Amino acid sequence: MHGPQSRDYLSDEFLDRVRRSYVLHARSRKAGRCWGLINRRRHDIDVALLADSNLELREIFADPASTELYYGVDNLCHSIAPVCAEDFTTAALTNFRGQVANYLAGQVLAAAASPNAPVVEIGPGMGRVAYLAYSRGLTDYTTIDLPLGVVAQACFLGRVLRPDQIWFQGEPNEDSTDCIKLLYAHQLPQRRYSVALNVDSLPEMPATIAFEYACWLSTHADLFLSTNQEHLGVFSVSEVVAFACSVKPHARKECAIWPGYFEEAYSFAGASPRFSTARRKTFELLAVQRQAGRSLGLIGRVGL
Repeated sequence: MHGPQSRDYLSDEFLDRVRRSYVLHARSRKAGRCWGLINRRRHDIDVALLADSNLELREIFADPASTELYYGVDNLCHSIAPVCAEDFTTAALTNFRGQVANYLAGQVLAAAASPNAPVVEIGPGMGRVAYLAYSRGLTDYTTIDLPLGVVAQACFLGRVLRPDQIWFQGEPNEDSTDCIKLLYAHQLPQRRYSVALNVDSLPEMPATIAFEYACWLSTHADLFLSTNQEHLGVFSVSEVVAFACSVKPHARKECAIWPGYFEEAYSFAGASPRFSTARRKTFELLAVQRQAGRSLGLIGRVGL
């Protein structure tokens, strides 16, 4: 159930692809404050990716939970809850985050119009939802993330799938629809998707980037599914989408499996984009005001 028994994910061929892709895109987009701090803990992984050989990267991919590769994504990392290499895949798919991923993969499958429906996920973490949805038939699946996030997905997906079922940005056969495509956040794809998914990340982003994603979603996705905390950051998903394109969720409920999280669904099919520079600047200003209020310990939120 957990993918091929081979160790092709440790081959020079696959690791060369990971490093080549990372080198091309490593400085593509500056991480926000949250991920900037996390990436400092993963400096050794950056060094391994920029090295002249696969020696250090192979050690990381062979035993990822002995490193900080998944710090900020899961407890399966050296500083929190390391597990032995042999148990890593099972732990990743059966721990709480794995159970959430299984639930959300079911939500994506239910929302997809057909097995051939193109799906995109922004900020896919380890890549568990992508793997579970792909394994159940949604084979046109794309993820978008920061550079070290793409490496984290490559490590997990390389274990549970064949390397030829993973495509890195910049490789040939971009139009292939039978593999998971790993894209970098600096260059959002221009194709249209039936379903877009974001889990536990949009409110963590800087306001400018979140606004950019909301604008992009409104013109490149028919349906947007969000599972996020209501007050994780200084704005909610519903607020940034409302500011960017004047769309409200047509469905909203507390997540059945994740306390404190809300599931929202937004329909962009036939919607007319309404974003503007003035809206973006106003949204960014109010986000700054909220952050300042939090820093001063003020109670309440500035209304958007």
